[in-house]
Amino acid sequence: MERGRVGVGGGWGWEEVGEEGGVTQDQAVITQCEHLGCYPDPSTIIKDFEQATIKAVSSVFGKHTTVQGCFYHLTQSTWRKIQDLGLVPLYKSNENVKKFCGMLDGLALLPLDDVIAGMEYLKENTPDGLKELVDYFDATYVSGTFRRVQAPPANPNNPLPPVRLRHRPPVFPPAVWNVFESTITRGDRTNNICEDWNNSFRSLIGHQHPSIWTVIEAFRKDQALAATTMLQDQIGERPQKRVRRAQKTYEERLVNLCSDRQFLI
Repeated sequence: MERGRVGVGGGWGWEEVGEEGGVTQDQAVITQCEHLGCYPDPSTIIKDFEQATIKAVSSVFGKHTTVQGCFYHLTQSTWRKIQDLGLVPLYKSNENVKKFCGMLDGLALLPLDDVIAGMEYLKENTPDGLKELVDYFDATYVSGTFRRVQAPPANPNNPLPPVRLRHRPPVFPPAVWNVFESTITRGDRTNNICEDWNNSFRSLIGHQHPSIWTVIEAFRKDQALAATTMLQDQIGERPQKRVRRAQKTYEERLVNLCSDRQFLI
């Protein structure tokens, strides 16, 4: 099977299963694929920002498979922090604040080697009221934090030994969420294809709290749709997904911006 990029989305409680549960689920996917005659060997897997499931990928697929954080979920994480800090009124009323918050997420579109410099620029030009938000983003996604380490004094006559700081790396370093290469190569930046499947399956069920028989029937319909798509793909007639003109224009702008940045390097 040709190596490529695979998106793995939420919607099934993966963020709650832990690493062991993530390994079990990933292995179940591989087993089912093998039953269908497919042998997955993805070069990149796009996941939500959950440490347990990211570690599960390495355990199941190996270290040669790169884990990329979903860009959409990165922006959602920033937005949730804006809400937690009570900054929504400021965000909605101040265009400069709104633009600055977008620049935080926009660090993902810089070349990987430029992310730290970009973060430093934002820290030096932080609008009033956003310092806590910037500190959170920097600690979680870019620079990490420092933890105070103080050993007992070796000299009884010196009760105040020097304070030492130990660096703690970010929870999700830039290599996990940077999408510069994905953008210029027109690859996927999100796992929205999985979210699309969740929405499609929800429409097949038709309502909340379905019976087990309704769910089974929905799985049968979904399997039939998937089988049809696979047959069309085998004969070279893979259905093309419709993309709105505005989305095409947006994608072209991103590609051009990243390509121009690459040329300047």
